[in-house]
Amino acid sequence: MPTYLLNICEGNKDKALIFLRVRNVIIEQLNVDKESVHWNSHISYDLGADELDTIELPLLLDDEFYAELDAELDIPEDMLGSVERWPPSYTWSSSFRAKEPVACTVGELTDFIYNKIK
Repeated sequence: MPTYLLNICEGNKDKALIFLRVRNVIIEQLNVDKESVHWNSHISYDLGADELDTIELPLLLDDEFYAELDAELDIPEDMLGSVERWPPSYTWSSSFRAKEPVACTVGELTDFIYNKIK
């Protein structure tokens, strides 16, 4: 376990291990380099997750951590999802409201999962 990761996780080895698993899911889903996924990386703005990614990531994380919980994580929509912009922006071809990714940082997501598991 890298020392810097233990420092970020305040010496909590379990939280550090969860971070590594979350990072692996993010790397796979977003097709990003391992070096670009840090504790403070914002899932949308830094790592490029779009609206579809913010829908798929919770499902993949549910699969990853199902054994520990024997239930779904139930990641709140306002934590990792998208919201409608207000006022809405319309395009000539669509009456759908434009959505903007909300997401969170990898660390916030790790903390949420850690607290659900413990």
